[in-house]
Order: sequence, then structure tokens, then C-alpha cells
Amino acid sequence: MKIGLIVVVSVAGVLVLLVALRSMIRRSLNAVSDDPELAGALLTTPGNMPGGQRSSGTSVGGMGILAVHRSHLTFVRVMPRRAFHIQRRAINAVTIERALRAPGRYLRARQPVLMVRWDDDGVARQVGFFVRDPQAVLAEIERDTGHDR
Repeated sequence: MKIGLIVVVSVAGVLVLLVALRSMIRRSLNAVSDDPELAGALLTTPGNMPGGQRSSGTSVGGMGILAVHRSHLTFVRVMPRRAFHIQRRAINAVTIERALRAPGRYLRARQPVLMVRWDDDGVARQVGFFVRDPQAVLAEIERDTGHDR
């Protein structure tokens, strides 16, 4: 009897925690959606960037909003608030893949990953984004850049 009660209370506690966490994530994404970095975007979508680095070396991975602008892509991370930019003219390839492949890293993904590869002052870079509809984002990026998959 005591074990059953402990299990029920534990499951209820986890469910309450998950509901609270989901609510907090929604509020955070709504706050980021007003960021000036996202103004004028052709398309915005919530997403997750498993990791990436600016050319200055600071990390920008995490949960946030990906925006496709005419001249660049912007990822604004929720917390701490940081923006990551990729100039569209520097993009070499955009693909949808099932794994994150990077030097020294290989991660199979349960959902498709939007991979963006670009040239940053002679240095080849890549980053993956988990977004709800990677096909729509890919189509929007390809619309003006003309990159093949």
C-alpha cells in the first residue's frame, strides 16, 4: 500500500514538474519573439541548436528562435539571450539529415536536423537546427540563395 502511494505521488510530481517546465519554455519563447534581431524576418520558427560557435569563440547553442532574413539567418537563444548570425551569401549548403556530424562528434537524431554549412573567412563551419518543419525552412533559404540540397 505504501509503495503504491509513493509511486502515485512520484508520478504526479513529475507530471506537475513537466507542465510547469512546458509553461516556462512557452513564456521564454514568447519573450524572445519580440527581440529586435527577429524583426523583418521572412520566416521564424522555434527550434533548438545543439551547439555552435561564433567566430569570436563564444558558444550559442540552446533553445531559441531561428529566423530567415533576406540577407542572413539569425538564431536567438532564449537564455542567456544571444544572437547567432550566418550571412546567406556565405552559405555553401543546406541539407536535412538524420545525424549531426562534426569533427569528433556523431549524434543520431530522432527527428530531422536542418544542417547549414558556410564559409566564415576561409574556415568551413556547420551547425544543425532542430525545428518543427525543416522542409519549410529549407525551402525559404533556398528560395533566394538557390542552393541545392
